[in-house]
Amino acid sequence: MPGNYLRAWLQRYGMSQAHVCRKTGLSEKHLSAVITGKSGLTASVAVLIEDAIGLDAEALMMMQVRHDVAWERTCHYGWDQV
Repeated sequence: MPGNYLRAWLQRYGMSQAHVCRKTGLSEKHLSAVITGKSGLTASVAVLIEDAIGLDAEALMMMQVRHDVAWERTCHYGWDQV
């Protein structure tokens, strides 16, 4: 999930969510929802993050796609089949 990666990246570089919000214009509630996985990452938000802190938008989106596909497989096949 891209939120886990983003959280770890922010911690590693000592950057706060509030800082990212100021640079992107996102609300703290929205960014927090992406980081915790309560909301999926959209391409527009990925590009805002890329512009703000330099994380590659395509890489973030691939993480989201992998997460989404894994979730759908789990829903389709069940937890014990994935």
